[in-house]
Formats: sequence, C-alpha cells, structure tokens
Amino acid sequence: MGVGIFGSLIIRWYHWKVLVLIASVLSLAWVACLRAFSVRHHNKTRYRLLDGRTLSPTSRLKLRVGPSDFVASCRKVPWREILSHSSVIAYLCGFVTECSYAHIIPSWSPTFFNEVFPNRTASAWLYNGAPSLAMALGASSGGVIINQLIVQKYDITFVRKMGSCICLLIPGVCLLLISVIGRGDENFYPTLFLLILSSYFFGYAPSSISANTIDLTPTYSGSLYGVANSLGTLPGVFAVPLIGYILHSTGGNWTPVFLLQTSILFAGCLVFLAYGSSRRLELRDTPTAVAQSTSY
Repeated sequence: MGVGIFGSLIIRWYHWKVLVLIASVLSLAWVACLRAFSVRHHNKTRYRLLDGRTLSPTSRLKLRVGPSDFVASCRKVPWREILSHSSVIAYLCGFVTECSYAHIIPSWSPTFFNEVFPNRTASAWLYNGAPSLAMALGASSGGVIINQLIVQKYDITFVRKMGSCICLLIPGVCLLLISVIGRGDENFYPTLFLLILSSYFFGYAPSSISANTIDLTPTYSGSLYGVANSLGTLPGVFAVPLIGYILHSTGGNWTPVFLLQTSILFAGCLVFLAYGSSRRLELRDTPTAVAQSTSY
C-alpha cells in the first residue's frame, strides 16, 4: 500500500533509484527492529505444559522428553491420510484460487490503467495504492465479522463458505464488470471503484478459506498451510507470465485477462462450496499432548 502510493509519487518527483534506496533502508530497519524485539520477547517467554509445569527458554532445553511430552513434534505428518479427504482438496483448491487473484491482479492492474487510461498517469498513486488499502481494510473488518459470527454459534462450515463467496464471487463479478466498462477516460473512476471494491471483499480471504486449515486439522494445521502456500506460488510462476502472453497475442486486449481471472474465481468458489467443510478430520494416532506458549 505504501509503496503503491508513495512509490508512485517518489518516481514521479525524483527517480526510481531513490525509491529503491528508501525501500532498502526501510527493509534493513525492519529487520533490526524485529531482531531486537524478538530477543526481548524470547527472554520473557514461558512454556506451559498440560500438566501445569512452566518452563523458561533455558530450562526447557534441559527437559527430558518423555513419551507423553511434545508428542506432536515427534510424529510424522500422515499426508496420505490427510490428502485422502475431499475437504482438504477443496481447501487447497480454494487457497490456490485466492493466490491466483493475489498474484495476477496486483501485478497487472497498474499496467492495465497505464495502457487503457494513458491520460490518467497523474493518478498513478491512486490506482497503485487504493486497492491495497481497501484490501487491508477488508482483511481487518472481515476478520472481525467472521469471528463474531463464530462467537455467536453459527455453523463454522456455513461461515467459511459464506466468506468464500464474499472473497471470490464478489471480486469475480467486479472483474467481469471491469471487462465490460474498462475503456475510455470517462470510465476511469467507475473502473477504479470496481477494482477497489473487488480488493476490499478479497480481503475477507484470510479469515475464510485460509483459516479452514485450523478447522480441519489443528494438530497439523501448520504443515498443511505450508503445503497450501507452496501450491499458492504456482499462479505467480505460471499465471502471471501467461497473462503477458495473452496480452501479447491479442494485441493488448484486456477482456480475456479479466474473463480468465473471473472464471478461476468462480470455479474455485464452486469447488469449495461443494466439497469444503470445517469438520475436523478423523486421523489415526492423532497426538493429544501439546505444549502451549504464553507470554508474560
């Protein structure tokens, strides 16, 4: 968001080298702050076991791991059993669908506005930054709304599927409308509004499909989420250059691009609606003893 807004202004007023320098300095400052605060936090961390014992970071290293302690960390992930469930496959399909939007639209929307609305280059800071800001607001408000529905005892499967419709179907409809009206200077602001609206509702994704891994298998949610993230990089590797090939082959026609992305969003949503579930997987030999970390 900051790079989209301020980066466009910096490039316009100065030079792209200034933007790279500022980004590098901020990255190094972030690493230094993260290192300082993580060390401070680590020294104040206590590890509370299920039997009531509390361990410090130094004393936990001296703990002799028994058959009932940290069982989860000593077991292999039963991938064959996990991946045999249709709800897991639906989760992976939905997650990859989310990633396709996250890779394609932010990567190509600045080029779209620059080519289709060449007389609006002075507003580059707006169409580069406003969608990211809307997505951040959507992620924040979506998390609150979906969490509130779960607290009010709504069925979690219903809540996750409702969130998938919000974060996939609504952006798909917005992109479909952009493919129709996205041309001519008089349609600049309606097109920008549709993109911002699409980004806002896509912000519901982290609290809908992405969070489904915790429902399915809390014990192995981190491992399953890692696999989903690995698969989620595929749209960035293949879909982004595919869009470039489509634009090159069609002479810069953006309609097939938005229709392709809309089709992906609709297909992924339908798969998740049909097979997705929040019911916990029944796995053999699921560990029951885990450690909880609490900060003081």
